[in-house]
Amino acid sequence: METAKKALTDEAIAIRQKLIEAAAKGNKLFYSDLAIAGDDRHMNKLSIVLSKISRYEWKNGRPLLSSIVVNKEDDKSKALPGAGFFILCADLRTNDTLDELQSACFSFWKDEKNKGKYKLI
Repeated sequence: METAKKALTDEAIAIRQKLIEAAAKGNKLFYSDLAIAGDDRHMNKLSIVLSKISRYEWKNGRPLLSSIVVNKEDDKSKALPGAGFFILCADLRTNDTLDELQSACFSFWKDEKNKGKYKLI
């Protein structure tokens, strides 16, 4: 199994930790909650980092952490990820719905055994 230190940058590892903490609490995050210094207004750098994190998780049999990152809406429960997330899902050939992907992510990271085993890899 490839470790996060080999697969991800320090910046990506820090964002991954924030995603895990939110998922363990059953919370979604806005893209703006994860803003990267020097990123453009379209958050292209963040999109690339989130894709790398999710590809790393997917490769290691874990849910897509980026499923819980959504566009800003007044009602966070109705907010959706950006188009890049759905392109990633098509590339990974997952047929799960967004609700299924988010539920899997929340369930996986709420489990203390999973959190303890995989959070700091």
